[in-house]
Amino acid sequence: MELFDIAPREAWQALLDGVRERTGMTATCYNAAGEVVIRHEAWANALCPRIQENTEARTTVCAVAQQVLGKQAMATGEPQVDECDVGMIKFAVPIVVGGDVVGTIGACGGRDPDVEVETFLAAQLLDTTEEALAEDAAGVPTVAEAKVTEAVAYLQAELAKL
Repeated sequence: MELFDIAPREAWQALLDGVRERTGMTATCYNAAGEVVIRHEAWANALCPRIQENTEARTTVCAVAQQVLGKQAMATGEPQVDECDVGMIKFAVPIVVGGDVVGTIGACGGRDPDVEVETFLAAQLLDTTEEALAEDAAGVPTVAEAKVTEAVAYLQAELAKL
């Protein structure tokens, strides 16, 4: 079952917009294979697109964290929250239809107020210096745990209506 069989693109976009409004993070909808189906058009910060544009960085930082969280959410049917290797919050909420998990909606790009972005690893992966990433790292917004919890609850409630 494809996600657009469940609801039109506009409905998925509205869910992503709701996550963005609640957290400021970049929200993405993934199919059961973990592939991006639709992503909110605005990045949460300037560091994420730099990572996404670099194949090695994207694979090491984003893909691994998303695959782990997505697989956990798919296997358990429960939301998963963690951090990527550079210290940004990631979460995945399963999309359940008729008892089957058919995908996930996740978000990333914010950081816990007590966590600093890991610029050393990011600099190594992007073949640059920590100093060159300092401004982008400083621009990663803080997102309180309560905001993440609110966004997860919002998604669970809205997904149940689809």
